[in-house]
Amino acid sequence: MRSSKPEVLGFFAVGDAALRTNPLYGRGCSSAVMHAHILAEVLTATPDPRIRALQFEWRGFNELRPFWEALRQQDLGAIRRAKNEQDPSYKPRLKARLIKSFTDDAITPASRGDIKVLRALMPAFHMLERPAAFLMRPIIVARILWMWAKPKASKRHLYPVKLGPDRAEMLRQLGLKGAPA
Repeated sequence: MRSSKPEVLGFFAVGDAALRTNPLYGRGCSSAVMHAHILAEVLTATPDPRIRALQFEWRGFNELRPFWEALRQQDLGAIRRAKNEQDPSYKPRLKARLIKSFTDDAITPASRGDIKVLRALMPAFHMLERPAAFLMRPIIVARILWMWAKPKASKRHLYPVKLGPDRAEMLRQLGLKGAPA
C-alpha cells in the first residue's frame, strides 16, 4: 500500500480524475471502467470508510499501474526515437534494431494476418489482461516468430500503408538542413 492513513474519506477519484494518460492510446474510458469496478467491489466488501479508501487506492494502483507503465515506456521510446531521428549520424544498437524488427516485422503483420494473434492481443489492448500477457502464451509467440521468419516480400500486404516520407526523406525533398547527403 502506498498510504496507511487516508487524507479524505468517502471520496474516490476514478478514471482521468485519478490517472493521467496520453490520450493517443485511448485508455481513458477503459481505465475509468476498471476503476468503477474496483470501487463497486470495495464498497461492497466493507462498510469501513478507512478500509474502503485504503483498498481502493491499493487495488487501483496495482491493477492500473501496469497499463500506465507500459504506455509510459511507449511514450519514452517515441521521444527517444524522435530525438535520434534528428541526429543524422545516429545508428541504433542491435537491441533497438531487434525490438523494432520484432514489432514491425513480426507482431504487426502477425496481428493483421493471423486472427489468433489478433485475438490474443485484444484483451490487453482493452485492459482486460495485463500488457504483453499474450507473450506468455507459447502458441501465440510461435505464431509471431513464424511471421518474423517469413521474408518481407511474402507479407508485404500485412504492413500498414505508409502515409508519407520518413523524416530524412522529407528533409531531403525539402532541401532542409539535416537531410542525409
